[in-house]
Amino acid sequence: MRFRRILVALWLCSFTVVAWVSAQDDRVGFPKDYHKTFKLYHALNNEERKSLREILINSTGAKVEPGKEFPYGTVIVMLGYSVKMKDGQPVKDDKGLYVKEELTRVDVMRKEKGFGKIYGDQQSGEWEYGAYRPNGDIIAGDNSRCAGCHMDASGSDYVFSAEQLFKK
Repeated sequence: MRFRRILVALWLCSFTVVAWVSAQDDRVGFPKDYHKTFKLYHALNNEERKSLREILINSTGAKVEPGKEFPYGTVIVMLGYSVKMKDGQPVKDDKGLYVKEELTRVDVMRKEKGFGKIYGDQQSGEWEYGAYRPNGDIIAGDNSRCAGCHMDASGSDYVFSAEQLFKK
């Protein structure tokens, strides 16, 4: 019985250690004032997940010129929202976008000199990725999946929505 308690205690402690290490290794960082200081430049429906995504960029990244790489210090935020449903289907507004309800996650990518090496063969330029709850708590997970996916956008400095930034 005592051995079982020790195992359970060690198991519970392992979650604390993993969470602490993850927080210490978070080089991306949750941008606390993104809703006040970042520019919204794109919104899209995620039909597979029945959610809405909004993409914002900080002032450093917003200065990029078409066809150029984003400058160091660029931070891009993708907000994920649950959406209003009716008869099992998302409700759309007059622009065809899903009507958002609750913010469910904040995904962040940051570009800094020397970033990205931690992803090894999944490295997508000098970007690193983080996933957060709306309150800023880290969503634990393997962010190399983000890096690997963004490799498909290598022609636009690994940013899928770069083209949208230049639309007026």
